[in-house]
Amino acid sequence: MKKKNCGSSLDFKETASTLRAVDRLEIISLQDNMVEYLCTTDRENVLTADKWVQVDKGEDLVLPMAEHGFSMLIRTWAGEQEHAVLFDTGQSENSVIANAEVMKLDLREVEAVVLSHGHSDHWGGIAGILRKLESKNIPFVVHPDVFKIRGMKENKKIIKFTPFPAKEQLESLGAQVIEHKTPLFLAEDTILVMGEVPQVTEFEHGFSTGLVKKEGKWEPESQMADDRGIVIHVKDKGLIVITGCAHSGLVNNMEYARELTLQKYPIYAVLGGFHLAGSEYEQWITATVEAVKSFNPSFVIPSHCTGWKAMYRFAQEMPQAFVHPGTGNLYRFFSS
Repeated sequence: MKKKNCGSSLDFKETASTLRAVDRLEIISLQDNMVEYLCTTDRENVLTADKWVQVDKGEDLVLPMAEHGFSMLIRTWAGEQEHAVLFDTGQSENSVIANAEVMKLDLREVEAVVLSHGHSDHWGGIAGILRKLESKNIPFVVHPDVFKIRGMKENKKIIKFTPFPAKEQLESLGAQVIEHKTPLFLAEDTILVMGEVPQVTEFEHGFSTGLVKKEGKWEPESQMADDRGIVIHVKDKGLIVITGCAHSGLVNNMEYARELTLQKYPIYAVLGGFHLAGSEYEQWITATVEAVKSFNPSFVIPSHCTGWKAMYRFAQEMPQAFVHPGTGNLYRFFSS
């Protein structure tokens, strides 16, 4: 795939009503919490890495690495135009790079990087990836809040998170840092990065143990304004919603995707981290699963921070839509 410049597609537009439908969409899981090759699926849209690497590349696969991190390579095709955008960069500096290599992928095709939010399991690989891209001024899309000093409260103790790199450091590595709070188009209007996600559900209460440092003091920060996902419209099918951790709420993200596209299209697939693991969040599982069922998506792919209990419930309640996640999985969606 030839690398293309994002160009004017980075300009802000007030509405997503003109989101361009794609003829084909591929999403490759470069980093997830597990590697799974033994689970079977009859979904032709889903291939584990051992299948698609051998078929497409004609080579045997060295198993990729799993870790507590998240990264997706998103490729869109609309007419003659092809684009590639990286959504999050995993936890450690070289894991995504190593996984891309064993999958025979050339990350230099990436024309923009999008960060879902400011936790290090989503940006930890950014320095290594920017060096690998060998590009100057590659768009790196972030919310301004990622530069905050953050932590969390656990068992009455405060745990300080790894600080996000300074803007100057990112620029020295070749990033063109683009800070935005509002919806933003990439890839010639085929990929929509959400703006700040409105809180509309009664049961999703954000990152309840989150803290932010202000004027030298730790303060609660349950609502993470920087947490937002990506929306893509597959022609004749509907919307694909990709979340990083969904700290702003999985259902809130799905509702916002519909709102941004003026309620024109159904949600065809939702995938990514749903953040339903841990005692603070498992209490939302039942309400979340019921709400997701009301959207009637054809694919539900819970990964990363979703947790086993929530995955099991989605598999129970939505067996036709549920897909087991895994590092190296290729998800393919085509127009009719």
